[in-house]
Amino acid sequence: WRQIVPKGDQPSPRFGHVSIFDQLNERIIIFGGAHNKFNNEVWALNLKNDDFYWTPIEFEDDSDLPKPRSDHSAIHDTINNRMLIFGGIGRKDLWALNLTPYDEYWELVKPVGPRPKVRSDHSAIYDRSNQQMLVYGGFGKNVVLSLYLNKDSEEWQEVKTDTQPPSRGVHTAVYDRLGRRMLIFGGYVGNLQYRNELWSLNIRDNPASWEMLVPDGVCPSARAGHSAVIDTKHRRILFFGGRDKYSMKNDLWSLALQVGQETWINLKVGGTPPSPRNGHTAVYNPSKGQMIVFGGNTQDQGPTNEIWLLEV
Repeated sequence: WRQIVPKGDQPSPRFGHVSIFDQLNERIIIFGGAHNKFNNEVWALNLKNDDFYWTPIEFEDDSDLPKPRSDHSAIHDTINNRMLIFGGIGRKDLWALNLTPYDEYWELVKPVGPRPKVRSDHSAIYDRSNQQMLVYGGFGKNVVLSLYLNKDSEEWQEVKTDTQPPSRGVHTAVYDRLGRRMLIFGGYVGNLQYRNELWSLNIRDNPASWEMLVPDGVCPSARAGHSAVIDTKHRRILFFGGRDKYSMKNDLWSLALQVGQETWINLKVGGTPPSPRNGHTAVYNPSKGQMIVFGGNTQDQGPTNEIWLLEV
């Protein structure tokens, strides 16, 4: 682990924001979040040549922007070079941010099909091969929604499955491209109840089907508000932090993704780790084998705007 202190103006401390990795332009894009109030800021963290610096992305017309929000979801639609954000506390709208550098702009997306209800603390993943975004969960919800991403003809559909995991929010979801499945872990179900099951939505099946997995090894403790990224180089998911009803966490776990041989490992790595936190985000830079963590609500100091980097 090592802490990064980027150049330039800094985004304010926050949690409940979203981050995506814009691989084409070697930068992280963050949007929204909360600290005393919601915001709708967009910031870019440059990663080129290990020259880390923040740049605020500003827009000419304030009337044509998403409203400030927290606890929404985001994906990077790499085919159309845009970040899609959906929902958030009290919201059900869908926006697209064009990611062309120096020509970024927002568009309100109005898909056909059954419009989702208000949703927050859900998850979303990007399935490039099927050109879709899959949305799962949010408090009191366990329905999976699919958004077909053909630009200017987007369409919502409900994914019908025979069984579903118990509803939850503040969990994580990752898309395993080789296994053609969405994996969800952890989450909060209310009444101070946290989860630590691992579920797989098998997209390779027709119709898609849910399966609860029981990997080898010791399972992480129940938690919510953690982060998860897929380490494509080592075919594993990396999980960091989160909280349960007692405290926040800063432990690091890996899940090996070989289908039928999934295995949990509690990773011990060098350096001083970030302080315990939840509500942060993490992205993975495949060209350099790095996981980069931003923000969150820390146990000792409250909301933060720290950047931490893990060489994996």
